[in-house]
Amino acid sequence: MTSARFICLSFYTLLFTLSFHLSVAQYAHPDSLSLSLVKIIAGNFQMMTSDKLNNFYALTNTGSLIKFNENGDSVAAYNDVKKFGYPSSIDVSNPLRPLLFYKNFGTVITLDQLLTQRNVMQLRKKGIISTAAICNSYDNNIWIFDDRNYKIIKMDENLNTVTETTDLRTMLEEAPEPLLMCEVANQLVLYDSTKGVFLFDLMGGYKKNIPWLKWKTTGCTNGDLWGIHNGQLVAAYLNKQRLPLYEMKTYAIPSFVANARSISISNGKLILADKNGISIYKTGIIQ
Repeated sequence: MTSARFICLSFYTLLFTLSFHLSVAQYAHPDSLSLSLVKIIAGNFQMMTSDKLNNFYALTNTGSLIKFNENGDSVAAYNDVKKFGYPSSIDVSNPLRPLLFYKNFGTVITLDQLLTQRNVMQLRKKGIISTAAICNSYDNNIWIFDDRNYKIIKMDENLNTVTETTDLRTMLEEAPEPLLMCEVANQLVLYDSTKGVFLFDLMGGYKKNIPWLKWKTTGCTNGDLWGIHNGQLVAAYLNKQRLPLYEMKTYAIPSFVANARSISISNGKLILADKNGISIYKTGIIQ
């Protein structure tokens, strides 16, 4: 029995080691990334993200959230962003309900497609004292990572609990402390830069951990997870329609891309935001 257990543990250790070294190898051999400038929008922008309808949303240094269409034209604005300071993250995975998350205040503001305020959710009123990350769910609820109790909780906008996990420390050797949470390809994805990618099903059931470490400027679009690692762009294909599953690719990028305040990748475009404005590039590599 002891021998069988040793063989089993050795097998899984080997799989983990192979996965890790394959990831390292991918970092070492980046593909080239062609960029063709489409448009520049002047301004000083702190944060930016894009949705699946080719719109993108940018937060100005003065505290306005501006929605742009795919041509870079301003189509809506929300000017009360700084009610709780600057948001920690903006989730537009559901274009009909953008979310502004204020980590220091445990607050989520929901907007509509015209960026009109719908609701203000005070998570501490529900007893959730500290929240690391939030995101939209496919069924119009909101995922919340309670980083005091290490639980993933799904709530509706009235703060009613739809489902929640047990304490993740009871099922994982190390529970994640996510910088990013999003739904990708029928999975809930948590990214922790020191522990990697954690995948859960849409009921909060744990699936696996992938050791993609030390990414910054991370994001989720079109079934993929991406980020910046050592000055290179990395894209992880988590969508089950792509083969092979869980493949990661690395792209060589100019320093101005790696150093941008925010980047977004969607539908063949790479968009950058920083103190000099928004730059929209067309690229045929990342889709």
